[in-house]
Amino acid sequence: MTLDVTVADIGFPALTCSFVVPGHRQWSLRSVVAVVETFPGGQPNRSYALSVSNGTDVVAQFGAVDGGTEPATVRITWADASNTLVAAGNIATVVAPAPQLILPAGYELIVTVVNPAVGDTITSAVAWYDYVETA
Repeated sequence: MTLDVTVADIGFPALTCSFVVPGHRQWSLRSVVAVVETFPGGQPNRSYALSVSNGTDVVAQFGAVDGGTEPATVRITWADASNTLVAAGNIATVVAPAPQLILPAGYELIVTVVNPAVGDTITSAVAWYDYVETA
């Protein structure tokens, strides 16, 4: 297996972004990291979701809590780790548990801001994974 990273192509403003496993590859997902700029009005209902789709249906979904401060720059990491939240001033870091997944070609990872405030936007997102070439 080979370690690689891919960056989501994001249009602005964006409340969702995605990654698609390319043909002839299988990913072993290590983590997904998204950065969201939040605006006042999303508390206490804003949250984040990482969904896994087989192209037709959502087959898994992992939630993450909001950073608890707004406006803010919130960095959300989904990984095989414990739930953690650290916030100071207008910066927050959230770690949300998501198991290491094996994703076949064509599967899609979707990052979504749930119950956003006006102006909330995903500014960047990356996925870290190991991959193998498949036939």
